Amino acid sequence: MKARRPTKKPAAKRRHAAAAGERAVHCDSLIAAIRELEQALVATANGGPGTRIRRALGKVARQVDEHVRLTEGEHGLLSMVDEKCPHLLRWSARLRAEHAQLEKAIARLTARADRAQAAGWKRAQLAGVRRGADDLLGALLKHQAEGTELMFEAFVSDLGAPAD
Repeated sequence: MKARRPTKKPAAKRRHAAAAGERAVHCDSLIAAIRELEQALVATANGGPGTRIRRALGKVARQVDEHVRLTEGEHGLLSMVDEKCPHLLRWSARLRAEHAQLEKAIARLTARADRAQAAGWKRAQLAGVRRGADDLLGALLKHQAEGTELMFEAFVSDLGAPAD
């Protein structure tokens, strides 16, 4: 009996599989960065050093940039949804617009935190940065929920499975 040679995946499937693996690792990193920002808010609730918020904000910024690259890129989830589920184009366009809004909000909050840090983290400045970080967390969690819902809808649409 002749031994079977393992079949090679076509290059496109290998690229999609590699991209999926990269997205999974990144998702964990983004969640960790969001949790770190949450913990920094807790740590500064009673006047702890704002530098912890600034450091966590830098991590969130890097992870959001990576999220945008991975979801909007050639093999990204939004690109795949656009190609395979054209009835969801408006939804994916809305998520892309949210990416731009999130990046702007992060940039504004980072600049605000940098000014507060340069001024020695006065109480009012720290409170303002904390409010901004709390708003940012809300926007990130809302975006995550919307993205998860889109992926579920695309999965159901693509496979024709019931959405029960």
